[in-house]
Amino acid sequence: MATSSRPPGVFPATPIRKQRPPSECTALNRDQLRLLSESFARTGPEGIRPPSEGIISLIEIGLNLGTERDPVRLLKALCRTARNILGARQAILAVGEGNGEGHIHVLTSGVDDADAARVMVGPLQSAILGMTMSPKCVRGVNPDGVPASAGLPAVFPEVFAYLASPIRSLAQTYGWICFIDKTGGREFLNSDEELAATLASQIGRIYERNCLSAGPAIQTRDTSSSARGSPSGVSDLRASEELFRSVFDHTNVAMVLTDIDNRFFRVNAAFARMFGYTHAELLEMSMADLTHPDDVAESLAKREVLLSGDQQFFQIEKRYIHKSGRTIWSLTNVALMRGRSGEPLIYIGQVQDITDRKLAEASLCEEREFIRLVFDLDPNVIFVKDAEGRILLGNKAFASLCNTEPEKLIGRKPGVDLPAPREIDEYHRVEKQVIETRRPIHLDEAYTPADGEPRWFHMVRAPLTLPDGTTHLLGIGTDITERKRAEIALRASEARMHLILETASDAFIAMDAGGFVVDWNRKAETLFGWKRQETVGKRLSDLIIPTRFRSQHEHGLREFLKTGVGPVLHRSIELPALRRNGSEFPVEIRIWPTQLGLSVVFNALLRDLTENQNNGAPTKSAVDV
Repeated sequence: MATSSRPPGVFPATPIRKQRPPSECTALNRDQLRLLSESFARTGPEGIRPPSEGIISLIEIGLNLGTERDPVRLLKALCRTARNILGARQAILAVGEGNGEGHIHVLTSGVDDADAARVMVGPLQSAILGMTMSPKCVRGVNPDGVPASAGLPAVFPEVFAYLASPIRSLAQTYGWICFIDKTGGREFLNSDEELAATLASQIGRIYERNCLSAGPAIQTRDTSSSARGSPSGVSDLRASEELFRSVFDHTNVAMVLTDIDNRFFRVNAAFARMFGYTHAELLEMSMADLTHPDDVAESLAKREVLLSGDQQFFQIEKRYIHKSGRTIWSLTNVALMRGRSGEPLIYIGQVQDITDRKLAEASLCEEREFIRLVFDLDPNVIFVKDAEGRILLGNKAFASLCNTEPEKLIGRKPGVDLPAPREIDEYHRVEKQVIETRRPIHLDEAYTPADGEPRWFHMVRAPLTLPDGTTHLLGIGTDITERKRAEIALRASEARMHLILETASDAFIAMDAGGFVVDWNRKAETLFGWKRQETVGKRLSDLIIPTRFRSQHEHGLREFLKTGVGPVLHRSIELPALRRNGSEFPVEIRIWPTQLGLSVVFNALLRDLTENQNNGAPTKSAVDV
């Protein structure tokens, strides 16, 4: 691309060949570049660094340092740049001539107007534990936030962590810069201190080279003079370009400068490595050439928003195409730099490769969809609640029970903003017990909607403890409504049958497959003289069968269990029976078996034949049977 298409004041694509003496060079050394590179590449709590205001500020300095003659604007840019690179909430910079004495320039970044006004008039000459002339950085934490507790001037804003570094050159100390409260951290680290010293040293060199005036006389200087073309202005411009070029070329973050037509006119090595092209190849391309076709329109639309002045920068997750043809997912930050008159100059792009993250997210999304599918196909009711009873997760079966959709369950609490069954208070009691004791509870519970029929569930509620120690509640419920209804019907039937048997005129006796009594009605009590509670669980043969017939009774029972055949079943026969007092009497008996699961119960109705015999009715003897 032709050099003429570049905005004025931006350093050229090729290095400046003429070098100044080492004593005058403001370029960063290798260790300082490493610190800056690590700072720019440092990730946030979610793994992705937000738009780099520090890089934007550095480019502002690169554009303006060589020609800016206003000390306030330039110091403010330096203060803002240093704060953004360090990741501090606030920064206060103070410099003055003569080892920091005399006239003081005070600039702030991130400080609100009220606090800034107080700082401007404070006793700054003796600030920072009296270290304005100290050769070392000072840092620490301040739990109560009161500036005086940290040895800072009372006019300072609230301070919980601080890092102060002297602004000095090889010759002398000019002032200091103080950073307040580390963003995303409790305190400033050793690496922050080293980086602060580097930045403060650069500010000191700029100050010493008269990029700022030594004293208030600068404010009366004719800023309309031809400083741009003066030897000092050219030298300072080259210094600023070298400073920016060092950071731009050596950072591990992929960076690019494009003109207003979105064509590249400078890329760094990290950008070239990311896309697999050479520098020369990239300088013949535009951002649209690298962007995935499906993302071009959105990218251009966002750049139009920058041109309109509604935003200074934007952030977008977008796809690029590598030289090999593979897709690169990126987090791209784009800022628009404008000239002094507000005219758009260049776009500054910072690109981070997030392909691995996006692939992991896609894989995780697929896994979650699979789990959700299995989760929703499970007919059991499944839910997770927090300790306050708010729903964190619920499957389709649970949502259906609540008469809503799974996604509408999240964050809601039954009985507060979600319909609740009549048994809700009992549910709350049980769930509270599970959370407090951290022990599971198994219960058969009814679920009765306010306007519906009850349903029954076998509920398992168990504590679910997360790695951070938080305890949630996991609930799994199996619908047992049909089983409960069958049980209720069976109990009702048994109650009716018991009533019938209790009022029957014949004795009723039931015996299990082992020959033990399981039921004995009121008429049997009268007929044989044994109370029910005395017979249940006892061998029937020991109670009512005469001794001489007991072996035959046991043999017949074994044969039936073995073959399923019994000669005395399902017909009426006459047999001698034994009363509690030992007397025998004839009875008519009818026996029928009932299969209950894998067990057999033998039921018998018995009628006393003594009265019939007294009336001369014929009877069949036990021997005949």
